[in-house]
Amino acid sequence: MRMKAIRSLREMTRILNTDQRIRELCLIKDNQKGYTRSVMSRFSKRVGQENLNKIIDQKVIKLLKTQERSEVDVVLDASFIKAWSIRHPTDNQIGFSDAQARVGRSGRSYALGYKIKHCRAKVRSVVADSQYSGSNLRNAVEKATIPYPANQGKGVEGLLRVDRKFRTYGSEEDKTEYHKRPPIEAVNSFLKTQFSMANNKVRGLAQVTFYALCSILCLVLNREAAQRIGRHEKAVSPTYFNT
Repeated sequence: MRMKAIRSLREMTRILNTDQRIRELCLIKDNQKGYTRSVMSRFSKRVGQENLNKIIDQKVIKLLKTQERSEVDVVLDASFIKAWSIRHPTDNQIGFSDAQARVGRSGRSYALGYKIKHCRAKVRSVVADSQYSGSNLRNAVEKATIPYPANQGKGVEGLLRVDRKFRTYGSEEDKTEYHKRPPIEAVNSFLKTQFSMANNKVRGLAQVTFYALCSILCLVLNREAAQRIGRHEKAVSPTYFNT
């Protein structure tokens, strides 16, 4: 569903009755009807977020082991996903048909939706932007490369800061480390454009998170498939395995 940009289970049930390639992938025989929407809905509920997280963790650990990576730095960034709802007529900060959705920053404007943040690993060092600046995260890791916002550390020189034009100030070591962060924005964009992370017709935080995790799993499986066939350049080419 994620790689084919299929937005809903209802749409998936229609495709299962017409697309022979997807029928073969789902192990549906020629004389057999496609799965109904209720069957696929029950399947996603039985899998759940926790099991999907465990699958992703296992796949990522396996990839790291094959590349002989013993330590990795974690880079954090939030990704905004637009809700499938309009704003509530009496409270424009929440959703009407999706009560869990909230109005938040989306690029340079504001929209109704969710901000997905995903990190489960035990981290040694972390790189993130100023929205993660807080004592809880800084004290939880050995090294935190996070710029201080204007309302923190006033008058203290040498702290890592980023202005509105994205110019960085601070020590050369901190600035070099902070420049590791832009690739995570590329990954978020890649998940939205290639694996349909922003393409949802579901409501509620649990459902949105589940489908976001499905997109992340597609990204990990795409990299694993590229590694298995010895074509590492295809790790960022989902169309190679999708066509």
